Amino acid sequence: MSQDKLAFIHEEVNQLRENNLLITIRTMGSPADAWMIVDGRRVLNFCTNNYLGLANHPRLKEAAKAAVDRWGVGPAAVRSIAGTQALHLELGATPGRIQESRGCLYVQSGFCANQAIIPPLVGKEDVIFSDRLNHASIIDGARPQQR
Repeated sequence: MSQDKLAFIHEEVNQLRENNLLITIRTMGSPADAWMIVDGRRVLNFCTNNYLGLANHPRLKEAAKAAVDRWGVGPAAVRSIAGTQALHLELGATPGRIQESRGCLYVQSGFCANQAIIPPLVGKEDVIFSDRLNHASIIDGARPQQR
C-alpha cells in the first residue's frame, strides 16, 4: 500500500488556501512603472521601489546597455568569490563625489541593508523600539544578534 509522503504538505497548502493565506507570485508582463501589466491586467502599481520613475529612464537604460557591452552581465559569482569589478568601485564612489563623503556600500535589497546596517549601530546596552507594522526586514535587523 503506497502512502503519499507529501500529504502533510498538500494539507498545509489547502489550509493556507482556505484561510486566504496562500501567496501566489504574480507575473509582471511589462516593465515596472506607474501603470503596468500584472497577470494579464493593466494595474496601477503601488508595490515597487521605483519611486522616482528611474527604472525605465532612457539614460539609465542606455548606461545599463553600455555596461553590459563592456562588462557582460556580471562577474558570474558574488564579489567575495569572483572579486570586485572596477565598475563596482566606480558605483560606490559616485555618491561620495556628489555628497562629499568617502563613498557608499550598495547592497542588493532592503533586507540585506537592514541586516548589514542595524546591528553595528547598536550595542548590548541599547534598546530598539520598533513598530510591529514595520517591514519584516527592519524587525529582523533589529533582533538581538549572537555576539
